[in-house]
Amino acid sequence: MLFGFLFSNSKKDKRKNVGELIVGFSLLFLGLSFMKESVPDLRQTPEVLEFVTAWSSYGFGSVLLFLAFGTVLTLVLQSSSATMAITLIMLSMGWIPFDMACAMVLGENIGTTITANIAASVGNTQAKRAAMSHTIFNLFGVVWALILFRPFLRLVGYITETLFGLPNPAADGFAVADSTSVEGTAALYGLSMLHTLFNVVNTLLLVWFTKWIAKAVCWIIRAPKNQEKEVFKLKYISAGPLATPELSVEQAFDEVIHFAQISKNGAAYAKEAVTEADGDKFEELRAKLVKYEEISDRIEYEIAAFLNGVSAEVVSESTSLKIKAMYKIVGELESLGDSGETISRILTRKNIHKQGFDADALKNLSTMADAVLAAYDVMIENLEAAHKGELIDIANAYNAEQRINTLRNNYRDAVIEDMESGAGNYQAMVYYMDIMNTYERMGDFMINISQDLERGFINR
Repeated sequence: MLFGFLFSNSKKDKRKNVGELIVGFSLLFLGLSFMKESVPDLRQTPEVLEFVTAWSSYGFGSVLLFLAFGTVLTLVLQSSSATMAITLIMLSMGWIPFDMACAMVLGENIGTTITANIAASVGNTQAKRAAMSHTIFNLFGVVWALILFRPFLRLVGYITETLFGLPNPAADGFAVADSTSVEGTAALYGLSMLHTLFNVVNTLLLVWFTKWIAKAVCWIIRAPKNQEKEVFKLKYISAGPLATPELSVEQAFDEVIHFAQISKNGAAYAKEAVTEADGDKFEELRAKLVKYEEISDRIEYEIAAFLNGVSAEVVSESTSLKIKAMYKIVGELESLGDSGETISRILTRKNIHKQGFDADALKNLSTMADAVLAAYDVMIENLEAAHKGELIDIANAYNAEQRINTLRNNYRDAVIEDMESGAGNYQAMVYYMDIMNTYERMGDFMINISQDLERGFINR
């Protein structure tokens, strides 16, 4: 722990992360040690020990009882690893016999699927299906392990005896009298071997049926009929923040990039809406732009809520800077979503007043839209480079924004000249410039995102 602490005080992020990793493992084993030392010795209270022992005297009914106990304990603790540690301690202290500890381990494999399904309940369809496949996998394993319970335990005992030269923990009359005895060591090795063997065998059995499991999961959890209703759902964040803030930040950044790609789709619809002359088709595009504005609002809220949970933990200085940058980035992306809906409102007013754009205006608007879409590509490129730790500078973003500004200034000057000379329709030119100005503001939002990346993700 001291070694990890010294590393965590380094100025370099890589050494800090290694130090935190070492400290984390140290605390894990220290916690297990404290847990074992704090558990009372039931042999000093025979009545309690007799009560616990009585639970294991019902034959196969006891197996089901301890399986249910392992399931409930995992559900309460929300961690199969913690329950496994408690089971190992109970076994080493002689509270329960080896076969009942094995039943608890099987129950823990069921309990961990319940916690996964609870976590996925707030996620999208894919997250729910992943949790359901986990459930099918473990339930199938528990079923065959229960059917072959005694032969399976004998196999585990044989492997433990052969590989480690320890007494067979599945033999008749086997008992743990002392956690430091050879029998105690054999019981712990046997239980760990059962846990490993269960998952290995289950995987080898079910790996051949992956396609059928996928079909079953898709049949159980149906996708919504209107897939667009799920566009706003997060793709990479399926539940609350992970236990490690740094991993949560990586997860959130994947979602930010996904958000940027969704935002670009909205900009492409805006370009189509500007040139669409058919009233019905325009209404379809307008509805999509309104929908994408709502989607942007919801994605911003969900990512920000996730980041709130991450920032509540103790994080390093570099992670804190990344979180602050992502807060700003999702705000700018939400503004980009609003911009598409703003263009749809300008076009709606134009249509209500029965105004139209001439060929030159449509050409200029299309050129401006292409420049904005190119700036989107640059922004997404910078986001992906920052996520990989490869972002060096944002000169490409400044160039893209400069092109948008130059186009807007040139088109604005030409419109002013037309207004002064009385050429063209004044009201149509106002709508034309409103759209141009909206595109220019979209360029501002995108350069702001690249600047946020520069401040939060480029290592100086």
